[in-house]
Amino acid sequence: MAALTAIRDTRTKVGKQPGMRDVALKSGYKVYAGAIVTIHTANGYGRPAFSGANQVPIGVAQKTVDNSSTGTLPGANTDGGLSVPVKSGAVFGPFANDEAPYAVAVAHRGQVCYLLDDQTVSTNSSSHSVAGIVDDVDSEGVWVEIDPIARQS
Repeated sequence: MAALTAIRDTRTKVGKQPGMRDVALKSGYKVYAGAIVTIHTANGYGRPAFSGANQVPIGVAQKTVDNSSTGTLPGANTDGGLSVPVKSGAVFGPFANDEAPYAVAVAHRGQVCYLLDDQTVSTNSSSHSVAGIVDDVDSEGVWVEIDPIARQS
């Protein structure tokens, strides 16, 4: 492939809002609306964020989807059998904050924070995946910019 030398007809998918995508879920997981959703690099499927490495934060679930053995929709409990709508490329929150000494503080604005679970962030990078960039910390919690494109830098 080569770089463009003429106009190209690049399209967007019909019906998709900017920053919205459907993420195919790994079997065995239930994602709740408002949860941070990641894609695990070992298998390429989405799941609720967890404390561990090898996750790419995709955004925040816009509805609850149960892809576990208790799920009742056709395709439940199969890899990619169900998808969750996820919004990304924005500041989300407020998320729960880790405890001292790894609590996110106002001084961490503009810095990376890390995932503890699908609703909690931390400054502890040891064996944790990036959640996003700290936008603010207030009495409600931590506000985080989650943008998978920005993560690639």
